[in-house]
Amino acid sequence: MRYLLLLVSFNVYSFELLDATRFTGHSNLGMPVTVVYENQILGGFDNYGKPMDEAVVRANLVNYVSESRIILDVESWRILTNQRLDVNARIHAEYFYRLLQIVKEELPDVSVGFYGWPVNPRYALKADYLINDHIEANRLLSPTMQLSDALYPSFYVDHDEPGHQAYTHSAHLYEAKKFLKPVYPFVWHRGPGVIFNEEVLPVHLINQFCVFLRENASGAVWWSISTESWDPNNTWYHWAYPCLI
Repeated sequence: MRYLLLLVSFNVYSFELLDATRFTGHSNLGMPVTVVYENQILGGFDNYGKPMDEAVVRANLVNYVSESRIILDVESWRILTNQRLDVNARIHAEYFYRLLQIVKEELPDVSVGFYGWPVNPRYALKADYLINDHIEANRLLSPTMQLSDALYPSFYVDHDEPGHQAYTHSAHLYEAKKFLKPVYPFVWHRGPGVIFNEEVLPVHLINQFCVFLRENASGAVWWSISTESWDPNNTWYHWAYPCLI
Protein backbone atom coordinates (compact mmCIF):
# COMPACT_ATOMS: atom_id res chain seq x y z
CA MET A 1 0.00 0.00 0.00
CA ARG A 2 1.75 3.13 -1.23
CA TYR A 3 0.30 6.49 -2.18
CA LEU A 4 1.48 9.75 -3.65
CA LEU A 5 0.63 12.84 -1.65
CA LEU A 6 -0.81 14.60 -4.68
CA LEU A 7 -3.27 11.96 -5.72
CA VAL A 8 -6.13 13.28 -3.57
CA SER A 9 -6.12 16.83 -4.87
CA PHE A 10 -9.30 17.92 -6.58
CA ASN A 11 -11.54 20.97 -6.77
CA VAL A 12 -13.90 21.38 -3.83
CA TYR A 13 -16.85 23.59 -4.70
CA SER A 14 -18.18 23.78 -1.14
CA PHE A 15 -16.81 22.83 2.24
CA GLU A 16 -19.16 22.00 5.11
CA LEU A 17 -17.85 22.12 8.67
CA LEU A 18 -20.02 20.12 11.07
CA ASP A 19 -19.98 20.74 14.82
CA ALA A 20 -20.11 17.55 16.92
CA THR A 21 -18.39 19.15 19.90
CA ARG A 22 -19.60 18.62 23.44
CA PHE A 23 -18.21 21.78 24.97
CA THR A 24 -19.70 23.35 28.06
CA GLY A 25 -21.11 26.51 26.55
CA HIS A 26 -21.87 27.55 22.99
CA SER A 27 -19.32 26.80 20.28
CA ASN A 28 -18.96 28.19 16.80
CA LEU A 29 -17.45 25.37 14.78
CA GLY A 30 -19.95 24.84 12.01
CA MET A 31 -23.40 23.35 11.55
CA PRO A 32 -24.47 21.23 14.55
CA VAL A 33 -24.58 17.50 13.81
CA THR A 34 -25.78 14.60 15.94
CA VAL A 35 -23.41 11.77 16.79
CA VAL A 36 -25.40 8.74 17.98
CA TYR A 37 -23.23 6.85 20.44
CA GLU A 38 -23.34 3.09 20.89
CA ASN A 39 -25.41 3.09 24.05
CA GLN A 40 -27.97 5.41 22.48
CA ILE A 41 -28.76 2.99 19.69
CA LEU A 42 -27.85 -0.49 20.97
CA GLY A 43 -28.79 0.09 24.61
CA GLY A 44 -25.30 -0.22 26.09
CA PHE A 45 -21.58 0.01 25.44
CA ASP A 46 -20.59 -3.65 25.92
CA ASN A 47 -21.61 -5.25 22.63
CA TYR A 48 -18.50 -7.13 21.55
CA GLY A 49 -19.53 -10.32 19.74
CA LYS A 50 -23.20 -9.66 20.48
CA PRO A 51 -25.89 -9.20 17.83
CA MET A 52 -28.19 -6.23 18.29
CA ASP A 53 -31.72 -6.46 19.63
CA GLU A 54 -33.52 -5.10 16.57
CA ALA A 55 -36.58 -4.10 18.58
CA VAL A 56 -34.39 -1.99 20.88
CA VAL A 57 -32.65 -0.37 17.91
CA ARG A 58 -35.92 0.52 16.20
CA ALA A 59 -37.34 1.95 19.41
CA ASN A 60 -34.23 4.10 19.96
CA LEU A 61 -34.27 5.43 16.41
CA VAL A 62 -37.55 7.22 17.13
CA ASN A 63 -35.40 9.83 18.89
CA TYR A 64 -33.78 10.85 15.60
CA VAL A 65 -36.71 11.15 13.16
CA SER A 66 -36.35 14.94 13.05
CA GLU A 67 -32.63 14.90 12.22
CA SER A 68 -31.32 15.57 8.73
CA ARG A 69 -28.00 13.78 9.39
CA ILE A 70 -26.72 11.37 12.04
CA ILE A 71 -23.32 9.78 12.54
CA LEU A 72 -23.26 6.39 14.24
CA ASP A 73 -20.40 5.61 16.62
CA VAL A 74 -20.33 1.89 17.45
CA GLU A 75 -16.89 0.83 18.65
CA SER A 76 -17.27 -2.47 20.50
CA TRP A 77 -17.98 -4.36 17.25
CA ARG A 78 -14.26 -4.36 16.56
CA ILE A 79 -12.87 -5.14 13.14
CA LEU A 80 -9.25 -4.70 14.23
CA THR A 81 -7.76 -5.43 17.64
CA ASN A 82 -4.24 -4.09 18.18
CA GLN A 83 -4.18 -3.41 14.43
CA ARG A 84 -4.70 -7.11 13.59
CA LEU A 85 -7.94 -8.55 12.24
CA ASP A 86 -10.24 -9.32 15.15
CA VAL A 87 -11.44 -12.93 15.49
CA ASN A 88 -15.03 -11.63 15.22
CA ALA A 89 -14.32 -9.18 12.40
CA ARG A 90 -16.50 -10.91 9.82
CA ILE A 91 -19.55 -11.23 12.06
CA HIS A 92 -19.11 -7.68 13.35
CA ALA A 93 -19.07 -6.44 9.76
CA GLU A 94 -22.36 -8.26 9.19
CA TYR A 95 -23.79 -6.59 12.30
CA PHE A 96 -22.80 -3.17 10.98
CA TYR A 97 -24.47 -3.80 7.64
CA ARG A 98 -27.69 -4.99 9.24
CA LEU A 99 -27.70 -2.01 11.60
CA LEU A 100 -27.42 0.40 8.71
CA GLN A 101 -30.24 -1.38 6.89
CA ILE A 102 -32.48 -0.91 9.92
CA VAL A 103 -31.55 2.75 10.29
CA LYS A 104 -32.38 3.37 6.65
CA GLU A 105 -35.70 1.58 7.03
CA GLU A 106 -36.66 3.64 10.07
CA LEU A 107 -35.11 6.96 8.99
CA PRO A 108 -35.35 6.98 5.18
CA ASP A 109 -34.89 10.75 4.90
CA VAL A 110 -31.86 11.01 7.18
CA SER A 111 -28.27 10.98 5.91
CA VAL A 112 -26.44 8.21 7.78
CA GLY A 113 -22.81 7.10 8.11
CA PHE A 114 -20.42 5.61 10.66
CA TYR A 115 -17.62 7.31 12.55
CA GLY A 116 -14.12 6.03 11.79
CA TRP A 117 -14.36 4.52 8.32
CA PRO A 118 -12.44 3.68 6.24
CA VAL A 119 -10.02 2.34 8.84
CA ASN A 120 -7.10 4.68 9.48
CA PRO A 121 -3.99 3.45 7.57
CA ARG A 122 -1.54 5.12 9.99
CA TYR A 123 -0.14 1.92 11.45
CA ALA A 124 -0.21 -0.12 8.24
CA LEU A 125 1.81 2.58 6.47
CA LYS A 126 4.55 2.28 9.09
CA ALA A 127 4.58 -1.53 9.46
CA ASP A 128 4.26 -3.67 6.33
CA TYR A 129 3.17 -6.75 8.28
CA LEU A 130 -0.10 -4.93 9.14
CA ILE A 131 -1.06 -4.09 5.57
CA ASN A 132 -3.04 -7.26 4.82
CA ASP A 133 -5.07 -6.88 8.01
CA HIS A 134 -5.80 -3.25 7.13
CA ILE A 135 -6.91 -4.14 3.60
CA GLU A 136 -9.12 -6.98 4.83
CA ALA A 137 -10.72 -4.73 7.47
CA ASN A 138 -11.79 -2.21 4.87
CA ARG A 139 -12.90 -4.99 2.53
CA LEU A 140 -15.22 -6.39 5.22
CA LEU A 141 -16.65 -2.94 5.86
CA SER A 142 -16.97 -2.12 2.17
CA PRO A 143 -20.65 -3.16 1.77
CA THR A 144 -21.64 -0.94 4.69
CA MET A 145 -19.60 1.97 3.36
CA GLN A 146 -21.25 1.53 -0.03
CA LEU A 147 -24.67 1.72 1.64
CA SER A 148 -23.72 4.78 3.72
CA ASP A 149 -24.70 8.27 2.62
CA ALA A 150 -21.35 9.76 3.68
CA LEU A 151 -18.06 8.62 5.20
CA TYR A 152 -16.54 9.96 8.40
CA PRO A 153 -12.92 8.76 8.80
CA SER A 154 -10.98 9.71 11.91
CA PHE A 155 -8.20 12.23 11.31
CA TYR A 156 -7.27 12.57 14.97
CA VAL A 157 -3.59 13.41 15.36
CA ASP A 158 -1.66 11.30 17.87
CA HIS A 159 1.93 12.03 16.93
CA ASP A 160 3.93 15.09 15.92
CA GLU A 161 5.25 13.93 12.60
CA PRO A 162 3.97 16.51 10.11
CA GLY A 163 5.41 14.74 7.06
CA HIS A 164 4.05 11.35 7.98
CA GLN A 165 0.75 12.89 9.09
CA ALA A 166 0.23 14.53 5.70
CA TYR A 167 1.06 11.25 3.97
CA THR A 168 -1.34 9.34 6.23
CA HIS A 169 -4.15 11.82 5.62
CA SER A 170 -3.61 11.57 1.87
CA ALA A 171 -3.74 7.77 1.91
CA HIS A 172 -6.77 7.78 4.19
CA LEU A 173 -8.69 10.23 2.04
CA TYR A 174 -7.75 8.28 -1.08
CA GLU A 175 -9.30 5.13 0.40
CA ALA A 176 -12.46 7.01 1.36
CA LYS A 177 -12.93 8.64 -2.03
CA LYS A 178 -12.97 5.29 -3.80
CA PHE A 179 -16.54 4.87 -2.53
CA LEU A 180 -17.66 8.03 -4.35
CA LYS A 181 -19.36 9.38 -1.22
CA PRO A 182 -19.03 12.77 0.50
CA VAL A 183 -16.14 12.51 2.98
CA TYR A 184 -16.17 14.41 6.29
CA PRO A 185 -13.14 13.49 8.41
CA PHE A 186 -13.43 13.85 12.18
CA VAL A 187 -10.91 16.29 13.63
CA TRP A 188 -10.06 17.30 17.19
CA HIS A 189 -7.87 20.09 18.52
CA ARG A 190 -6.43 17.68 21.11
CA GLY A 191 -4.30 14.59 20.59
CA PRO A 192 -5.65 11.23 21.80
CA GLY A 193 -2.39 9.30 21.69
CA VAL A 194 0.40 8.79 24.20
CA ILE A 195 2.47 11.66 22.83
CA PHE A 196 -0.10 14.43 23.21
CA ASN A 197 -2.19 12.70 25.90
CA GLU A 198 -5.29 14.81 25.13
CA GLU A 199 -3.32 18.04 25.28
CA VAL A 200 -4.09 20.76 22.74
CA LEU A 201 -2.15 20.07 19.55
CA PRO A 202 0.63 22.32 18.33
CA VAL A 203 -1.09 25.03 16.32
CA HIS A 204 0.91 24.25 13.18
CA LEU A 205 -0.65 20.75 13.10
CA ILE A 206 -4.17 22.14 13.49
CA ASN A 207 -3.51 24.59 10.69
CA GLN A 208 -1.96 21.84 8.55
CA PHE A 209 -4.93 19.49 8.65
CA CYS A 210 -7.41 22.35 8.20
CA VAL A 211 -5.64 23.54 5.05
CA PHE A 212 -5.47 19.96 3.76
CA LEU A 213 -9.14 19.27 4.41
CA ARG A 214 -10.27 22.55 2.94
CA GLU A 215 -8.52 21.67 -0.30
CA ASN A 216 -9.41 17.97 -0.49
CA ALA A 217 -12.50 16.94 1.49
CA SER A 218 -16.23 17.58 1.36
CA GLY A 219 -16.05 18.98 4.86
CA ALA A 220 -15.03 18.03 8.38
CA VAL A 221 -16.60 17.13 11.71
CA TRP A 222 -15.15 18.89 14.75
CA TRP A 223 -15.31 16.87 17.99
CA SER A 224 -14.48 17.60 21.61
CA ILE A 225 -14.64 16.03 25.05
CA SER A 226 -17.61 17.03 27.20
CA THR A 227 -15.55 18.37 30.10
CA GLU A 228 -13.97 21.23 28.14
CA SER A 229 -15.39 24.74 28.21
CA TRP A 230 -15.73 26.69 24.99
CA ASP A 231 -13.41 29.69 24.71
CA PRO A 232 -13.23 31.45 21.32
CA ASN A 233 -10.06 33.23 22.45
CA ASN A 234 -8.01 30.04 22.52
CA THR A 235 -4.99 30.12 20.22
CA TRP A 236 -5.89 26.83 18.55
CA TYR A 237 -9.24 28.22 17.43
CA HIS A 238 -7.60 30.99 15.41
CA TRP A 239 -5.23 28.54 13.75
CA ALA A 240 -8.29 26.50 12.72
CA TYR A 241 -9.41 29.40 10.54
CA PRO A 242 -8.94 27.51 7.23
CA CYS A 243 -11.64 25.07 8.42
CA LEU A 244 -14.00 27.88 9.36
CA ILE A 245 -13.99 30.21 6.34
